[in-house]
Amino acid sequence: MSFSASRLTCYALLSALEEDLRLALVEALPGVTPDEALPSDVLQEARRRMAKQPDLGTEARLTDVLPFVDFSETLHLIDRHKASLHPAFADNLPEWRPRIYQLLPIRNRVAHTRPLEIADLPTVQDLVGTLLRYRDMWPSLDGTTARIRKDPSTVLDMDIRFLDIEPDVSRHNLPLPDFDDTGLVGRASDEKKLLQMVRGPFPVISVVGDGGVGKTALALKTAYALLDEERQPFDAIVWTTAKAAQLTSTEVTRIEGAIRDSLGMLGAAARELAGSGAEINDPLAEVLAYMETFRVLLILDNLETVLDARLREFLSRLPNNSKVLITSRIGLGSLEIPLRLGPLEANDGVTLLRATARTRGVGALASAPQEVLERFIHKMRSHPLYIKWFVSVIQAGRRPEDALSGSGNFLDFCMSNVYEFLSDESLAALRCLQALPGRHSQAAIAELTDLPADALQEALAQLITTNFVSLQPVARGGGVRSEYELTEFARTYLDRRHALSQTQRTSITGRHSRILEQGARLASASVADPYGERSLTVGGPSDFGVAMKLMNAMTLHDRGDAPIAFELIQEAQILAPDYHESYRIEALLRDRENDIGGATQSYELALEHADGDPSCLYHAGRFFMRRAGDPKRGLVLLQQAARTRREDPVLQLEIVRGHIQCGDKHSALDGALGLLANHSDVAHDAAAVAFRAALELARDHLGVGEVAEGLERLEDVADVILPALKKRDDAYHVRLVQAKGLVSRASTLATTAYLRSNADTLGQRLGSVNVRGGEMEYSRVLRVFPEKGFGFLSVPGQRDLFFGRRSVVPSGAFDRLIAGSDVCYSIGEDNEGRPCAVRVLPVSEYDGALE
Repeated sequence: MSFSASRLTCYALLSALEEDLRLALVEALPGVTPDEALPSDVLQEARRRMAKQPDLGTEARLTDVLPFVDFSETLHLIDRHKASLHPAFADNLPEWRPRIYQLLPIRNRVAHTRPLEIADLPTVQDLVGTLLRYRDMWPSLDGTTARIRKDPSTVLDMDIRFLDIEPDVSRHNLPLPDFDDTGLVGRASDEKKLLQMVRGPFPVISVVGDGGVGKTALALKTAYALLDEERQPFDAIVWTTAKAAQLTSTEVTRIEGAIRDSLGMLGAAARELAGSGAEINDPLAEVLAYMETFRVLLILDNLETVLDARLREFLSRLPNNSKVLITSRIGLGSLEIPLRLGPLEANDGVTLLRATARTRGVGALASAPQEVLERFIHKMRSHPLYIKWFVSVIQAGRRPEDALSGSGNFLDFCMSNVYEFLSDESLAALRCLQALPGRHSQAAIAELTDLPADALQEALAQLITTNFVSLQPVARGGGVRSEYELTEFARTYLDRRHALSQTQRTSITGRHSRILEQGARLASASVADPYGERSLTVGGPSDFGVAMKLMNAMTLHDRGDAPIAFELIQEAQILAPDYHESYRIEALLRDRENDIGGATQSYELALEHADGDPSCLYHAGRFFMRRAGDPKRGLVLLQQAARTRREDPVLQLEIVRGHIQCGDKHSALDGALGLLANHSDVAHDAAAVAFRAALELARDHLGVGEVAEGLERLEDVADVILPALKKRDDAYHVRLVQAKGLVSRASTLATTAYLRSNADTLGQRLGSVNVRGGEMEYSRVLRVFPEKGFGFLSVPGQRDLFFGRRSVVPSGAFDRLIAGSDVCYSIGEDNEGRPCAVRVLPVSEYDGALE
């Protein structure tokens, strides 16, 4: 087994320290036997260990027994025989003791081949420096330190073996970690999270990240931590690696004999489980059998080099007792629970750089000012392998600036294996992101590549799992949108090894420019007509691509290609699930097809994603008020929109209509008259709403005998409303007939000459009214018999006036009449010469027709 220089140096210094402690005891107890010097339990355990050494005699002196005594027990013996120690040694013991006790966990890590911590070697060296202020008391430590100082490589010939340490019989084949020199820097939270994942219910756990980011180191540190748990969760931990290349300071070299396929990796695991001499016919079945019988943690390192269908089959068949921990540059998708490993934090990067430089003897880097190292770390993106490679390059004699500018080998090592796995769709998306720096939405990439939504999503997922692309959540209104961007490593690697041709770059950027131009036109149209059905709210370039899909969908629907239009809308929703306009346009088209239920669902989704967009609230409000039969909900939505656009006359006009739909005629009239006075651009429509509200209020007042109030509303009609109405069609004349009828009723109900005079004058001002060439009167339906097809009108001072189904215009309006409905009518005669209504126009049929 090959040990690092840091581990061997720790071992050399600790061994020398222990030898001097034992020597101090022997000198303090001349002629004392082991039975006299040691507690019986300590002596018994030491002799048990000695019995395993066949070359030792049964009778042993104290100096022979002490090497088999636990280090901690040796320290207790020092305390026990303190009075017999050399006076200077005893006097300094209070200062030394606590610091020597701190070495116990370091000694255990060295002895049991556990990963070292970053402070282990410095802690040992610092204590040695303190102790050697009294060199004559520490002869072995002094001599060892001198030899190491003169020739640091002298430790490389050592074999780590503490006689009081039992061999590690745990069932594992874990390699020694390669981070002994520095410890695993900056991964404490990741290690904690990975331990929780391995202890959890997940059968396949992966550590995914760039090459050299520390995936293998984290997996090893976690595996060793599992070995030391009191209740070990696994009967065996088996390690196998498919690492095929290594990075030196000058090149990327292939590893001879590296495992090259999943069969080789599973075969290596099977041999570890069954023993090297076992005959393995079916590695997959063999490993699964062991994993079913025993609790096995199988660690597959560098999986990206051997990922194939056989391995996926193996992972899908794992038994419940065992788990697989994977390190890979490429994720497995649904088969795994991934832990994505990114670069180090900047402070941790500086710590790693300084520690690596110190252990490799690059003093200029180790002692460089903090701000200098921070600049280096920024350029290296705090990537662990980049940092170590950088130190090795400086160690080889190159300047830092040359190392940072010539990092092609490092990038090849990190990215080339992964690039070979990319699909054609992934490469198409990659080229777009390479040509257009910055973050881009899924919809924008789709527009540039012409990839279908599902294919693009698979491609982006692959690019994320291979760490070519990072996903960035971007706040958008009340939600979050995902945007995609090349990682810095990926961009540098692609520009060096897979640069775009001028033709490719021009094609992509040209198409992008056309998209921006079209998007800008959409944005301008939305500003000019914010409430137009085809006006789309676009928040920026990320919306342009999907907005154009929606425009195409509306055009297709206009042409009669409804199925294709809805397919295009569905694709837009997949590409940009948070873009409310894709749901609004779907609602609009479903409404056109009289699918009120589908339109309602789509408007609800649009509102959910619109984050209070006034235009969306306007369209949804109109729909609920006019089509869905829920005017109260519609009015609430319109009022919500008005909180943002308080002075918008179009929005206020719709709110006025909402009031009248909800039966609040006073608010409707007040709002309409306010618009009529202040906004000439909506004057006619406001007057039309005011006309209806004023007449209905007048009717209500007269119905309860409030003649003065009724006349006041009718005067509003004559003085303000009628002059503003531009259209003089049937709807206008029907309402005017109603107005004259109400004036006539007011005159009849008036109890004073003054009110009668006002009513008569107002009637004269309104003049005569012809509807479709004939004079008409105003009345209300008294009774109606739908099943018999006739009804009666209430005519003051006369008998009830009969009318039949065929007299009601337009066709079908008879079925909508109820008692109390307002109508205009013409008098004629039936077949027997009796008076009857021969033409009946329900006023409600003309509601909104003036607008």
